[in-house]
Amino acid sequence: MGKDHGDDRAAPKPTHAKPRSPAAAAADTLLALDRQAQNLAALGAVPDLDIRLAGVDLLQVVQRYGYVPAVKSRTRLLGKIASAQFVPLTAAEISRYAQRGRSGAEHPEAGRWPCRCRAASSPSRAAVYLLVPHETEQIFIAAEMAALARAGRSAQDIALVYAHFDADLAIVVDALLTKAGETVPVDSVRRP
Repeated sequence: MGKDHGDDRAAPKPTHAKPRSPAAAAADTLLALDRQAQNLAALGAVPDLDIRLAGVDLLQVVQRYGYVPAVKSRTRLLGKIASAQFVPLTAAEISRYAQRGRSGAEHPEAGRWPCRCRAASSPSRAAVYLLVPHETEQIFIAAEMAALARAGRSAQDIALVYAHFDADLAIVVDALLTKAGETVPVDSVRRP
């Protein structure tokens, strides 16, 4: 899962979610967030993406990129926040968003929303998560692919792409972290 956060950078942590059968996932009304799902990042076609806010206001990023605040447990998407209310998501709604989302921990309302969600669905631990529309995910992927091309690296060799939002809310790729732990600087990759 990607992140939008401050300047702290940590090495990626592996996830060890148990794979779920398609039938179990289809029957689950809370919609699983398994990283084992068949998406470009999980298949190694696109590395994970860590985007720092770098002083940019998160609410501006949310508006510009169409993020939708949501609440999730460790393994499940519980619902979205609409007009300051917790609303469960249908499978049709969730299909409008990319498999990987952004951290919503720095959202000004993040402290209140999980409480509303707990009352509605009783998760043991809930966190704010920002759903990313497919159109926005395509911008992120284009930035990653341009950075890989600029650095002459393949997606299969890269574990994480570090980027930040600039003052114009464009995504600027800073570096690539290889699976071997090498940091590769990237020069002049900016999207859109």
